[in-house]
Amino acid sequence: MALAIGNIINDGSNKGQADGFEINVFMKLNSTKDNEGQTMLAFICNKIKEKDPAFADNWKDVMDAFRTK
Repeated sequence: MALAIGNIINDGSNKGQADGFEINVFMKLNSTKDNEGQTMLAFICNKIKEKDPAFADNWKDVMDAFRTK
């Protein structure tokens, strides 16, 4: 999902339509925000929760894993 969102954001640039990304991009998911202040990580977690309600029990652990210290 992060790759698909990145390709949409970067459409029309030399970064668009990537086949993959470096692992350090995951750390940017919690700092990339929409115009309402929601992080990309929260957006992705919410979309996963919509598809898989069982994920709701663990999504805060995922968010905590990506918080900068």
